[in-house]
Amino acid sequence: MVRAIMHGCNGQMGQMITSIVKDMDEIEIVAGVDISDHIKNDYPVF
Repeated sequence: MVRAIMHGCNGQMGQMITSIVKDMDEIEIVAGVDISDHIKNDYPVF
């Protein structure tokens, strides 16, 4: 399994990728990086 950090996770593209990856078994987002913190994610955002 690939464990990834998502840069820009709270933007439109980041949220789309997060929703796609959520249903996949081969990859998992373990953390995110974004200047905005207005969205609740299943992973910690720094």
